[in-house]
Parts: sequence; structure tokens; C-alpha cells
Amino acid sequence: MTAKRVDGGGAASLVVGSGDEQAPSVVVFPGVTLTGASPPGAAITPFTDPTETSGVFVG
Repeated sequence: MTAKRVDGGGAASLVVGSGDEQAPSVVVFPGVTLTGASPPGAAITPFTDPTETSGVFVG
């Protein structure tokens, strides 16, 4: 998990990656709407092999 400016907006977004022994996935929660009530942004599969289970580092 990390907070980064990813969309050019003024607020940092929350970027979350899946952990060990999980299917690879990265989800970005837009900072300007980060209230808990808004749905996250699209999930991204960062690897071509969806069976990879080594986790994702997003820091």
C-alpha cells in the first residue's frame, strides 16, 4: 500500500497491491473521492500470468 499522485489531481491516491499467495492485482482508490463510500478505480493485473502468486509491491 502506498499513497501516490497518479492522476494529475491535487490529492494523493491510495494504491493497493495484493499480498503473497494471492492472484496479482493492483487497485487505485482516487484521492479526491477517498471517503469509503466511493467505489475503487479499476483493478489492474500487472503480470501476464494470472496464476503468479508472489504478490505485488506498489511502494
